[in-house]
Amino acid sequence: YGTAVFGNTTLTSVGSDDIFLAKLSPDGDFAWATQAGGAGWDSGYDVSTLSDGSAVVTGSFEGAASFGNTTLTSVGYSDAFVAKLGASGTWDWARRFGGVGADEAYALSTSSDGSTFVTGYFWGTAAFGNLSLSSVGGDDVFVTKLNADGSVVWATSAGGPSVAFGDAITALPDGSVIFAGGFYGNADFG
Repeated sequence: YGTAVFGNTTLTSVGSDDIFLAKLSPDGDFAWATQAGGAGWDSGYDVSTLSDGSAVVTGSFEGAASFGNTTLTSVGYSDAFVAKLGASGTWDWARRFGGVGADEAYALSTSSDGSTFVTGYFWGTAAFGNLSLSSVGGDDVFVTKLNADGSVVWATSAGGPSVAFGDAITALPDGSVIFAGGFYGNADFG
């Protein structure tokens, strides 16, 4: 929020809170720092790197948020995002997930083939690429897989009449994924 200094780079938020991503060299100096966001509240929650030095970040945003040359617009109160940066800190792509409710992405994990797994929560009906999920009651947990280019491979949900959310995830070498979070009351997983 406001102005932040990362070594020789100064970033100024566009509106309220903006998203930042910064890289430190092995000796602790800032190699680069960049930002994304818009006039609303925007936050990055998790980041993972790939073997080529690129990085994938996830979080949530309100309204319109710019990731380099890509601008995403939330459908409802807030939507989840996943975005990829090249090794030099330039934005490669950004994707939006969500619907009319508050939708948040809390954690991600990348695999050796460049795919990304993301978890968080959504309320109501939410779009994940061309796929659509509907919550059972309140907030439901989602898990989705993206290809290296950001296209959605699959999305699934779990939950019950109250609240369920995912806030940790890890990809395994065989292509499966383990995620964790919390729920209140009853929740169905498959």
